[in-house]
Amino acid sequence: AMRLAQRLLRAYEDAGTTKTERTAWWLFSPVGGVVSAFRGAVRARGVAFAAKYCYAEDQQTNYVCIGPVNKVYNAIVAFDDLARPDAATAFARHALRVPDYLWVAEDGMKMQGYNGSQCWDT
Repeated sequence: AMRLAQRLLRAYEDAGTTKTERTAWWLFSPVGGVVSAFRGAVRARGVAFAAKYCYAEDQQTNYVCIGPVNKVYNAIVAFDDLARPDAATAFARHALRVPDYLWVAEDGMKMQGYNGSQCWDT
């Protein structure tokens, strides 16, 4: 059953080169619009959930975030979400906290990830 599902999915994505794949494409094409709309709705809800999670992290950490990777990701989310009333303020607060992770020393640019493993050592 799994192998059949994989073949049908491959046929749907490739638009078919063999007779079996062309048949599968013919079966999937009428429902393609429904599947596409469903995928778009699920994606929109997922993006909204991820953005809400980033906003919560920003509030809880005072825009420091939990690490340099999250810092960049949350700053991009704050910059991109113009529908949010405080988007410009949120991005500006992120920009103010960048020196917590990046600075220029006499031997070049430096980046600090985490203070150490003390918080994980138990």
